[in-house]
Formats: sequence, structure tokens, C-alpha cells
Amino acid sequence: MKIISVAVLGLFLSGCAHKVESVENLSCKMHSGLCYLDASLNGSRPLQLILDSGSSFTVVNAETSQDLNLYKVSEGFAAGPGSTSSGKYTLYNKVSLRIGKILLADQAVISLPFNYVSARVGVPTDGTVGASLFKKYIVKMNYQAGAVEFFNPSEFTVDKGYLQVPLEFEGDVPVISVNIKNRSGKSINGRFIVDTGQFLSGLVISALFHKNNPAVFESLKSSPLQNISAVGGRLQYQKGSVDSVAIGSLEIGTMPTAFLHTAAGIYSKTDIAGGIGPEVLKNFDVIFDYAGKSLWLRPIFISESR
Repeated sequence: MKIISVAVLGLFLSGCAHKVESVENLSCKMHSGLCYLDASLNGSRPLQLILDSGSSFTVVNAETSQDLNLYKVSEGFAAGPGSTSSGKYTLYNKVSLRIGKILLADQAVISLPFNYVSARVGVPTDGTVGASLFKKYIVKMNYQAGAVEFFNPSEFTVDKGYLQVPLEFEGDVPVISVNIKNRSGKSINGRFIVDTGQFLSGLVISALFHKNNPAVFESLKSSPLQNISAVGGRLQYQKGSVDSVAIGSLEIGTMPTAFLHTAAGIYSKTDIAGGIGPEVLKNFDVIFDYAGKSLWLRPIFISESR
């Protein structure tokens, strides 16, 4: 059983006067906590894209891109969380992205080798859609219902019961302050990216953050080193857990955690402690408001056997 405790009710929004209609209301196909949306690029066949707040670009699997009518601009190498190499990418522009009734014209899209995601999650994955969607719309996610809604920022108001969490950005990737606590009660604050496309674990702790804070983290790692494919090569990590994760006045109990042993991409930044993913976010109704620089969270109760 997992219980969310609310420490300071005064931090919650009091409510709004009327319901605002969404631009689009879609069902997610949920796999390993990831929200898959039906999409198309330049009028293509239906594609399965992960809704990924941790991605600055719309990304399409390199294998999939060969079947699409895309205008190639350039090639290069993408740095990611893996550290053994850089993934080769191809950049395309003037791409039209359609998701339901939403049409994003003149988009830049990159292709990367992406089959490792399909292998890890167990379903065909054509790519991800990230910042371009989150920057244009307010995105409301309900993991329990497998639903996502998109709203025009100028028309949106927040319902009662939501906690407002300040958003910062690393490029186009959202970052919030999170407090982590171990079994002995030692705790530490850090800046964590909010990554709806994260499938490694509910919580990821960067190599630099856990190396610099051994008193908090050393006793929490419970497995030998493991390897996984990622953008940029192979990612090394250990499995473990933390005793609690607190976002503002909201606290979640024991959380599965991946302790990274490689430092590359955004996780090589000294001021990035790690990332929170769907295993954390599913405890809330979540609203991403990039324009207002806010993440809105409304706690829900989850009862499940672990």
C-alpha cells in the first residue's frame, strides 16, 4: 500500500469557477508506465509515440524514419545518458505532426536508433513527442485513467486540490526541487528533471549526486552493477530504493531507485540530482504548465500489492 501524506494544506489552490474545455482529450496506451499516443508525421501511417517531457525534440526511430516522407537537413551525434558513445542522429525539418485533432506544423524532428526502447518496454515504439507539445499546450495527465488532455494556456484554470510546484528548465526539460530521505532519516534536496518518458525506475539518482552524498545513499543500493542501452551508448546503474520522496508538501513512501554509475548527457550536470518518472507521477493528477512555469499536482490514493 502506498499513501501520500499532505503536510501543509494551505499550499493548495482554492479552486476555480468554471470548467474549461480541452483542445483534445486522448486515451494513452499505457506500457511500463509510459503514455503511448497515436500520431502521424507528414500524413504517415499511424505511429506510436511516447509522451516524453524529458525530450527537447520529437524523436523518431531511425528504422521507422526510412519509411516516412521526411526532408533531411543534417546529421550529427547526440549526447545522452549513456557514456560509451554518441548516438548518430539525422535532423529533419518542415515536418507536420498530428496527434488527434492537434496539428503542429513546421516541426524539427530527429531520428535516432530507438529499438532498445521497444525491447525494454515490450511493444513497438516509433519515437517520442516532447517539448514542442508541452510548450504549446497545458498538458494534464491522469495515469490511473490512462488519459491525457491538452488545453490552451490562455483559457486554462486549475481545479481545487492542486499543489503548485515551481518549474525551472534545463533547455526545454522541466526541473523541480525534490527531497529524498533514507531509512535512517537522513535527507537531502536536489533538482530533478520531470521525465514522463523515463522507464528505468521511478527515481533516478545521478552518479555525481550519489557520489557526493554517500551518507544518504550508500546503504540504499541493493544490486550489482547492471547495464542498459540508452542514447549515447550503455548506461550502468545499481537498483535500490529510497525511503521517501517529497515534492513540496507531498510525500510518497518507498520508491524504487536506479543509482547511475555513468555521467553523461543531462545527468552529467553538477546541479542535476536525477530524474523522477511515471512511478512517482502516477501518484498524482499531473498538470504541466510551461507558460506559467508550474507543475500542478493533486494527490490520489493508490492501494496495490508490492
